[in-house]
Amino acid sequence: MSLITIAWSFVSAIGVTVFFVQLVLWRAHKGNLAPLLAATMALSAAGGAICELVMAKAASVRVFEIAILLNNVMVFFLVIPMVWFVRLRLGTGPIWLAGAITVLWIIGLGVNLFLPGDLTFSSIESLQKRPTFWGETFNTPVGTANPFRIVSEVATLLIIMFTGWATIAAFRDGLRFHALRTGGPVLFFILAAGIHTVFVDLGMVGTPYMISWAFMAIAIALGSEIVGDAVSAARLHTQLQQSESRWQALFDNVDLGVIGVSAEGRITFANRSMLSLLGRADCDVVGQPLENFVPPALRGELASRISTARQVGPRARTDYPLLDAEGKSKDVVWSLVAIRDHDETITDFMAICDDVTAARRTENDLNETRRTIEKLDRSAALAEITAGIAHELNQPLAGILSNAQAARRILPNSPTPIKDLAEILDDIIYDNKRARDIIIGLRQLLSPQVGSMCPVAMAAVIEDIRRLLSSEMTTRGISLAIEDMRIVPMVQANKVQIEQVFLNLILNAAHLLMDDGSEEPKIEIRWRVRGKKLAVYVIDNGPGINPAMRKAILQPGVTTRKDGLGMGLTIVKRIIESHGGKIGFTSRADRGTVFRFTVPLSQDEPGEV
Repeated sequence: MSLITIAWSFVSAIGVTVFFVQLVLWRAHKGNLAPLLAATMALSAAGGAICELVMAKAASVRVFEIAILLNNVMVFFLVIPMVWFVRLRLGTGPIWLAGAITVLWIIGLGVNLFLPGDLTFSSIESLQKRPTFWGETFNTPVGTANPFRIVSEVATLLIIMFTGWATIAAFRDGLRFHALRTGGPVLFFILAAGIHTVFVDLGMVGTPYMISWAFMAIAIALGSEIVGDAVSAARLHTQLQQSESRWQALFDNVDLGVIGVSAEGRITFANRSMLSLLGRADCDVVGQPLENFVPPALRGELASRISTARQVGPRARTDYPLLDAEGKSKDVVWSLVAIRDHDETITDFMAICDDVTAARRTENDLNETRRTIEKLDRSAALAEITAGIAHELNQPLAGILSNAQAARRILPNSPTPIKDLAEILDDIIYDNKRARDIIIGLRQLLSPQVGSMCPVAMAAVIEDIRRLLSSEMTTRGISLAIEDMRIVPMVQANKVQIEQVFLNLILNAAHLLMDDGSEEPKIEIRWRVRGKKLAVYVIDNGPGINPAMRKAILQPGVTTRKDGLGMGLTIVKRIIESHGGKIGFTSRADRGTVFRFTVPLSQDEPGEV
């Protein structure tokens, strides 16, 4: 067998191989047309190699004419896909220029198929046998060149211009290696095939036409890219395995339940912590509807949630109880993530579950303890002013007794004016209401249930505090000056807790004043509206807070009193912050202390008062 036959058959086989490889790539990525164009180029090059082999070994002019005509068709289906391949791969190059090249080659194909001869020759008179440099002979045509050949030659020059333009543009955009790997082989193909064909026609080289051989540069580039992708894929596969091993270890050992849930609501996987939380084996969980593990009363709501999540996505975090194998309810906090496919459709959900049953129980215990401490704090504060409260109650009770005795003395004597009895009864009612108000205030302060947030009149709060503390302040010789609160807007607050704040702050100030032995001890209460909040100031003219204690004075256990527990200001801080307000203070030695706290108004109050 001749070397020419072996060599050109080998080139054709390479083209067919590249065709099938690129076709497989296109089928795997049908949205990308570049592999389909490359497959068309490769198949055309394979066909061109066969045509070149037939031309080299043709026994007659007619066989050569058919072979060269078909070879021009193969060139058409090679260069047109090649131009658009460059455009798709590099994303640059003028589309109008690619379109012009396509139009010229369509004209050339029409000349090749429908005019006498082919695109290269108008007619071929004979075949000339020429030797290769290794001694084997091949055919070269002797005939008249087709004047329309200029169409293909101009198109070839435009291909060089287009490819160079696109390659340089991509190179400047930073895609240097990609530009050279795509544009370089194409430029080599055009230049090598064009120059070699001219040299063969001029008898300057001793080989048959080698257009298909020039395509090997593109085939090598495509093959190297596939090899590079395969190496990268192998590396990524190794990295993926390592990453999967790490995630699997985390998945198996993390102290949080992790489950997969299909779009239909069935569990697809569960880690050890999740199985432990449910108290079940893997085979009893995977494949089961998630609703089987929630309380029956909530199953309808769960189905609705899954349906909604499938359409608009899941909530980032939600509370939902689960039932363990014994039917006990577990408080679980869920963090949900939607798994989407390439077109952003939700296919699955992954949930991380945190069993907060024990934490909730502890939180409830802490809240109960906190309420108990606050009640004890209120009781302790009231214990300090017991004498004052007794004095306040003694006055209306003494009045009631005196009026009742007077009425008793009057009744035996007749006739008694009704007016005198009415006045006596009015006095009894007034004194009774005073005593009732004091007792109700004490009951509220000592009640374990402190109520909820609601609109509160700050004037009423201050009046209750004034009534409770007036006698105590008088006994201690402390002046309690309260700014007119009757025009203060309503605040959104818990009345009992706000009273406790005032009680603690005023008594703390009183202790500082008594310990200092000030000659004219004074406590003032002032207020200002700041935007949508009411700012209240409790001011004393005492010695101020020890500088060493100022940073920590609001922390638990810190107190300025020898017998104090250090909980009063901590409770005040917690109450104010739970109302959405803030508390702070300023203190200067020998100039007193100002405690300032804010609480939200019950309605918008623009401006400042």
